[in-house]
Amino acid sequence: MTNFSHVFTEIYYAWLQSSLHFLLCAAVSIVWFATIVLLLSYVRKWLMSPRVQNVIDKATGLVLIGFGLNMIFRVQRTGH
Repeated sequence: MTNFSHVFTEIYYAWLQSSLHFLLCAAVSIVWFATIVLLLSYVRKWLMSPRVQNVIDKATGLVLIGFGLNMIFRVQRTGH
């Protein structure tokens, strides 16, 4: 009879340890994702500011002009 009570005690402690591990992981995950959401809301506000939008628009324009020039000079080199 003593062996069975020992087994049940080990099962109970294993269950308790697993439950505590689950709760700790869940709490850490909630804190982690809440932090990411808060940080991204600040990043979004910064990215939506008119100054940053102006810089993004100018950079996009330069990239598109660069692609266009690349296509022009590539056609001239290949002769097609």
